[in-house]
Amino acid sequence: EQLWFMRIPENPGRIVVPDTGLFELPHGTLELWRTEGVTGTLDRNSVSFLSEQVTFPLTLRPRTVGERIVPKGMGGHHKSIKSIMTQNSIPIPLRDHPLVLEDADGNVLWILGMQASDRATVSDSTKTVLSMRFEPSYPILR
Repeated sequence: EQLWFMRIPENPGRIVVPDTGLFELPHGTLELWRTEGVTGTLDRNSVSFLSEQVTFPLTLRPRTVGERIVPKGMGGHHKSIKSIMTQNSIPIPLRDHPLVLEDADGNVLWILGMQASDRATVSDSTKTVLSMRFEPSYPILR
């Protein structure tokens, strides 16, 4: 069995993401950009949304007690953010860090590196795509 320790960064609370660009976070980097049409492959650290349905500024914030998300691919069923973080083995001290990305209307879009929302889903006919990539600085978030 391998044991390792990590230093948990200070919790900055809420972080405003005013528009596309590259943003340094306490637990990694977040990059947002717009493209024409669907491009590239997606994994747990990258997502794409229908650009016209995402309202800026975005906010990275901690989860709230009892908060739920409609995960992409779950047919409209809700799932608690706490259970998603537990399934992804996120340490308890990191669960209250700003890992929830919401738009200006308060819609949860993505739990960074874990689960995208079913909101503003892209299709082959999508014209403008808002893509995001999260590069975590901690192995536990990878």
